[in-house]
Amino acid sequence: MSVLYKSLGPARRVRCFSSTVRRWADSEAYKAVHSRIQEQFVLAKDEYELALESAGTTYAAEDNELARAEAKTLSAVWETHATEDGAKEGGLSQDERQRLRERLGARIRELLNGVEHNLHDH
Repeated sequence: MSVLYKSLGPARRVRCFSSTVRRWADSEAYKAVHSRIQEQFVLAKDEYELALESAGTTYAAEDNELARAEAKTLSAVWETHATEDGAKEGGLSQDERQRLRERLGARIRELLNGVEHNLHDH
């Protein structure tokens, strides 16, 4: 565990603890896949948030459709690279797929569940 100090002015410092120790170097394939999934996650999240904001307006149905389309694309990218079924296509090792699941899996599941259960077209 490493300890970092951040200065917040002349007399204040905050102690920040970091227990994450990087024990591996990410391969170029892993970096590319992680970046692709992260980019698609941001797109899907933005569309989901816009759809939630437009609920009850004339734009709701269209925004919901766009959010669902981006979520579907995110799900496909995720399945291609992070699951056992997509292992051959993703080009990642089992350890790299596990790291993807640990780093991004919960956020992706939460977003996909939100899109599925919170968007209504009435």
